[in-house]
Amino acid sequence: MYNNENIFRKILNEQISEKRQVSLELSPENVDQLIRNPFGETSPLQLRTLEAGDYQKIPILNSVRYLAEMMEQQDGLKLTPKGSLQRKVIMDLYQRRFFPKTSDFEITDYKTVLNEGDLPTVSLTRILLELSGLARKCKGKLLLTRKWEKMKQDNDKLLRLIFETYIKQFNWAYFDGYRSEQAGQFGFAVSLALVDRFGDQPLSAEIYGGAYYSIFPWLQEDFVDLSFITAKKDSRRCYSRRTFERFLEYFGLVEVHRDKKDCLKPVDVEKTELFDKFIVFKL
Repeated sequence: MYNNENIFRKILNEQISEKRQVSLELSPENVDQLIRNPFGETSPLQLRTLEAGDYQKIPILNSVRYLAEMMEQQDGLKLTPKGSLQRKVIMDLYQRRFFPKTSDFEITDYKTVLNEGDLPTVSLTRILLELSGLARKCKGKLLLTRKWEKMKQDNDKLLRLIFETYIKQFNWAYFDGYRSEQAGQFGFAVSLALVDRFGDQPLSAEIYGGAYYSIFPWLQEDFVDLSFITAKKDSRRCYSRRTFERFLEYFGLVEVHRDKKDCLKPVDVEKTELFDKFIVFKL
């Protein structure tokens, strides 16, 4: 990363002007806003309020709500000595199948699930509850907060809170071993702009990755050639995994088309109807 803001702006402006065809003709000012204050009033990115039935189409929101409601019924949940959810709670969440069967963390044999770490989508649900301030740990239990009481009846506020928490506070590198800490998460709103423009038809995640790294080339510097994969291909896989196969799929904003015969083949990505209902760009 570049610590000096003037250097950052100079390089950013050069990249945008040179790669205008892959940056959707976003001005340097637009990109700067999308990076520094993506949810601000003057940001090109705006979030819309969904219709009542649309909230049921959002996997991570449904998972968070289900776990919170379970906590309500049981006056909190007792945790393991390591601060994780107990297996019976994990299996309950797992069997609800909130996330797509083809999702990144789907496990077909539930007998292999022994703890929270075996099902990262369950772990993510707990983490988002805590990071968002909807729940807290106290004396070996996971308890709901007053914030949950104030927000539980308002799906719009709850979705926005979970969405922004995932983007701003959750570390997208947490569940993977890729070398870059920032790839995908940094400049996430630019990825949204790309999907907004090109997502009407299935498009390879590699193409999106190429556009993303052309705008933020320094994010590729953490990747190196290995004996089994090139730095370029590794960076593209990292971007696809974090941006599409986790973030956007978890929020129901894209449909990820995977090759069932070749799990290493780049996925194709297509935006859902929910994307256009929730995401809008005003340029």
